[in-house]
Amino acid sequence: MRRKVFFTFNLLLSFSSSKADIPDCNYYDTVDLSHVEKQNGSYEYEGIVIPANLTGEYDFKMIPYGGRQPETKHLRGCVCQVKPCIRFCCPRNKMLPNGGCSDGFEEELSRSNPYLNVTFEDDSIETRYINNQTIMRTQYFECDEMLGLRAGEYAIFENGTIYIKSFSSYLNIEEYCFYPHSGFQETLWIVLHHCSGVWTKDVQTPVMVSIVCLILTSAIYLYVKELRNVLGKCLVSSFLCIIIEYIFLLLEKSSLLNDVCSLVG
Repeated sequence: MRRKVFFTFNLLLSFSSSKADIPDCNYYDTVDLSHVEKQNGSYEYEGIVIPANLTGEYDFKMIPYGGRQPETKHLRGCVCQVKPCIRFCCPRNKMLPNGGCSDGFEEELSRSNPYLNVTFEDDSIETRYINNQTIMRTQYFECDEMLGLRAGEYAIFENGTIYIKSFSSYLNIEEYCFYPHSGFQETLWIVLHHCSGVWTKDVQTPVMVSIVCLILTSAIYLYVKELRNVLGKCLVSSFLCIIIEYIFLLLEKSSLLNDVCSLVG
């Protein structure tokens, strides 16, 4: 009974947070169809036929922790209602515009054909091969944490929710993704999205003002001879480090560092 209440609450929470244009569909169960042509009243996504009644137009994209980011209006389809989904992480510089990933992991899966055990509401368990599911790709975030789980330490449910016994807590589909490796029968590695918040324009503006103020303060310390002592030099060095850090953060949040993230690190 408690599990039924949990699933009902989780389902309602997902609907209210995503406010999808597709009835009864969580945003995280949709894929971008803007690059797919309509044929015979439906759309084909990676061999999966999505009927027109499971599509809708969105002018935003969801980001972790319930935030929304404005996006050019585009068509999305509720692919997970047609075929069960499983989510794997993808490096940012490997993410494709249509939501795919160019890291070659799907080819690796086709050679190993791993599986996961899925628990249903009546406590029955079904073995699902990953290659028979829709593989969704999710990018990493700067505050992600890795967690390794062995058999018996977790349970995966039909709607993608995962229960971690050591935490005695449930994770919804937007709170994690699987680390891309094929050895699921030994250790299941999941990436937890545990950020406390995301940057918005309200945060970026004070950061830019801080950069200007730090530059002016540094210039004063370098210009005034009496301030060019050991303490002044230490302060200027600290200011310069903070300025560089803030600049990198602003560029990263603007998605301008995707191709040089290793160099920045």
